[in-house]
Amino acid sequence: MNLKIKNKRVLISGASNGIGKELAYQFVKEGCKLTLLARNKIKLKRIVNDLGGEKKGHYFFNVNLLPNGNAAKISKKILKNIGSHEIIVHCVGGGLGVSNPFADYKDWLKVWRFNVGIAIEINNVFIDSLVKKKWGRVIHVSSIAAKYSDPNINKIAYSASKAYLNHYLEGVSKITAKSNVIFSGIMPGPILTEGKFWEKEMKKNPSKVKKYIEKNHAIKRFAKVSEICPFVLLLASEHASYNAGTIIPIDGGKL
Repeated sequence: MNLKIKNKRVLISGASNGIGKELAYQFVKEGCKLTLLARNKIKLKRIVNDLGGEKKGHYFFNVNLLPNGNAAKISKKILKNIGSHEIIVHCVGGGLGVSNPFADYKDWLKVWRFNVGIAIEINNVFIDSLVKKKWGRVIHVSSIAAKYSDPNINKIAYSASKAYLNHYLEGVSKITAKSNVIFSGIMPGPILTEGKFWEKEMKKNPSKVKKYIEKNHAIKRFAKVSEICPFVLLLASEHASYNAGTIIPIDGGKL
């Protein structure tokens, strides 16, 4: 299928590993130009160099997006120096180790900031340019945890923030869709990503995690990143023009 996104510029947050990293390679195969954001400079530089570097129109910015205002600041810099980005994919997120549902309110706010606030700051900078062009795709990587908050395995603050993210993009999409600026999302199930929640849990208690996966998912294994990315590519394409606020669960048949 021709996705009809050749020469589109793509901004990916959380691009140094997992879904974000794989998407970088997939978007380049579609002829896109990339701007990648993440904290790990070494990994980002390696990815961008592997894709051909600045001479091919690819850039990276190593930045900690978590502090308030940082995402907006770097987005304004990118908009000024590189220009508008027709496709924005938000892959940054996580639970930040906040596992206690009765944690301090400030800890809850950090999780909200990580999973929602960063995306809002970036979107707010680029939205006017997308509306002006009358073409844009903004995809948020949410989580199936937004629908199933399980205190035995999921961090409740994380689940709540992803549910918030879903409602945010569903609502905003109804405002921007008339300008062909399409907000959408995906809700992946468990994925083994370096340094993330499930990998840490597997190292601590692999038998417990295996039993949980087999009990709670019809496809009794972790998802592969390569099984997730095609959904994002479709949502980023010209073919998503009648979509508005769709959030696709990719959860291996959550039971």
